[in-house]
Amino acid sequence: MRLNFSNNPFNSTEAVVNRSGHARGLALFCKPETAYTLANSEQIYNHVCPAEYEREFLVAYTEALSEKLDYLQGEDLYLQNELLKARTQHRFFDPVEGATNESGVAINSFVSRANPVAYLFENQVNYQQDRRIRLRNAFNRARLRLRTIAPELFE
Repeated sequence: MRLNFSNNPFNSTEAVVNRSGHARGLALFCKPETAYTLANSEQIYNHVCPAEYEREFLVAYTEALSEKLDYLQGEDLYLQNELLKARTQHRFFDPVEGATNESGVAINSFVSRANPVAYLFENQVNYQQDRRIRLRNAFNRARLRLRTIAPELFE
């Protein structure tokens, strides 16, 4: 049995056009301006740039990620401070209905409840930390790749 390669979709004119369109798209994407935009919008680079564009792209991407991480560090410190203030400034206590002492006499008793302001700041702090971890990982992967393809930058 002979194989017929004339019907192979990868050899068609359409496939050649798609491959050339893909190459043009990568050339447009793999620019330093795009790298800055990608990092500032906290998007992860998936190492799609061809070798001829990747070095320049990664340099810009790691610079922008470094700046973004510094900014998030400052935001994180601010949120930590606000959380500390919220925890210490407001204590909420709710009366307990039908509370009695050991003798069975009704008393005024209160139970502490969560501070909603502190709860909001805790959520924001956790979210910020997750963002920083995700971006720090992206930064480390990009730096490692850059160190592999351009070791002279790290001498």
